[in-house]
Amino acid sequence: MELNIKPYYQNSYPIGGIWMRGHSIGEWLTNIEAIGLSLERVKVYPLPGNEANTTWGCLLELPVDSFPKDIGPHVYCQLADNLLFLPVNANIHPTVSALELQTLLGNKRHCYHPTIGWVQLPEPLDFSEHLTIPILQPISLRQPAKSPYIPTQVKNFQVYQPPLEEVLETMDDKLFPEKKTLEDKPLNLLEKVKLGLLRSLFAPKDDTGKYSSAAGGKRRKWLENISKLLGGKKMDAIAERLQNHYEDLEQRNQKIMDKLLDMFKNNPDEALKYAIPIDTDGTSRGGEQAANLSKLWGNFSLFNNNVRFGDGAATIGDSHLRSLINQYHDTATELKKKKEYSKAAFVYLKLLKNPHMAAESLAEGGLFGEAAAIYIKHCNNLQLAATCYERGHMTQQAIDVYKKLGQDEKVGDLYLGLNDKDSAYHYFDKVTTAYENTHQYVKAAVIHKEKMQDIKKAQQLLLTGWRQGSDASNCLHGYLNNIDNEAELVQAIANLYKDETTTANQVKFLGVLQKQYNRGSNAAECTKNIAYEIIAQQVVANPDIVSELKHFNKTDKNLIKDVLKYKQVRRKRSIH
Repeated sequence: MELNIKPYYQNSYPIGGIWMRGHSIGEWLTNIEAIGLSLERVKVYPLPGNEANTTWGCLLELPVDSFPKDIGPHVYCQLADNLLFLPVNANIHPTVSALELQTLLGNKRHCYHPTIGWVQLPEPLDFSEHLTIPILQPISLRQPAKSPYIPTQVKNFQVYQPPLEEVLETMDDKLFPEKKTLEDKPLNLLEKVKLGLLRSLFAPKDDTGKYSSAAGGKRRKWLENISKLLGGKKMDAIAERLQNHYEDLEQRNQKIMDKLLDMFKNNPDEALKYAIPIDTDGTSRGGEQAANLSKLWGNFSLFNNNVRFGDGAATIGDSHLRSLINQYHDTATELKKKKEYSKAAFVYLKLLKNPHMAAESLAEGGLFGEAAAIYIKHCNNLQLAATCYERGHMTQQAIDVYKKLGQDEKVGDLYLGLNDKDSAYHYFDKVTTAYENTHQYVKAAVIHKEKMQDIKKAQQLLLTGWRQGSDASNCLHGYLNNIDNEAELVQAIANLYKDETTTANQVKFLGVLQKQYNRGSNAAECTKNIAYEIIAQQVVANPDIVSELKHFNKTDKNLIKDVLKYKQVRRKRSIH
């Protein structure tokens, strides 16, 4: 019998395999993996090509329940009686039984391929004979170090300020450039002494160019003594020589001071290198000062005292002193306009001897740590120093200073800003304890509620204040204000009226009810009813209490008129 495979409009047998094209085992494995099949459940039969020693592809045999839905470019095939793989939509002709097919195929499994025809299937591939499994190398794993913790929320921010002495030293090192020397030769030591003596001898001339009579008498006495010492030489000649010498020294001295003032106007940065501290040698007390213009400052540091006098100096008179002081103030103002706050602070501290203005200048420029250092070192003002530290986010330094000042609540606030609740509550407890000891229950309750989040303790303190009569009305008003729910508020008012009022404090309770009247319709009804009871109980002893009715009946004009009539009648009766 000759078997033929002919097309048919439907499959006569179940799907039993997949034809997969490819010339090597590597391709087959790649395609098998691509369609998601496991080698453990697949039998692979190589199929020969049309030419000798070639391979067309392979046949995949799978269990019935293992066929994937998507097989890509590959083709399904039918399996007849577990012996013959044939294309889909095809049938065996002539029709044979399973026994006849088994006899015809010699009980060997065959494949009828549309391209290569009849093929007896070989044994399935044993991949272990064709694949080389790589030798696994031992792997040594190293666990990475834990990465830095990155917070999801910034809970506090502060600037860490170095110790006070380090701040002062840093400012000494960083402020201004090295010194220079003026070209003009100042008065030497002997010339300074001469100028001082001659200035006392020759008083300044008046507007007419003449010396005063008092100065003239003093000068005559000096000239007589000098004439005697010089063997009786004429006083006029001696006076003329001394006067010329005085005027020459004064001119040289004034020239140096004028140059310094001009330098301040034209080049203040340069002039500051030669500036003269006003308070040195008693200048601020009206004395005269030797001004060294060869360079006073090694740098423009705020905190060291490196004033150095050179070989010669100019003597500052009162007129030049006033001009110099004014010029220093003008220079400091201009430096602040230029935002050179450190230089302005140098002028105030070193030249004008005004540490408070120096600290203000530094704070204005945002140099809060430096400003605080001056407040502590030169002003002994811890309060302003603490404020500067706080403004500069140097929280720990601010805390240390506030502790010295005994401002425990402020210390608690700053610790709370650092999210250190334990330390904050410790200092808040100290404050509230002090308030309780002085019967300031409202202040203590505010801290417990707002800063320590302890509403229960706050309510206890407010109720204690009401019971003790210590600022009773404000305590009870605060107690009721802390109740947000209207139903709870109405219940609290009723309980307080029942358990916490007496004849002595009913009038105060009535005043509190007035403030709670507008907190809701139920609260209004409750407070009005209780107010009527209190007024009825108190009216005999205190007739004027009827005026309180208007607070609970603001729109009832007739009631107000009745109250006025009642009070008039009571007054008439009291008169008779």
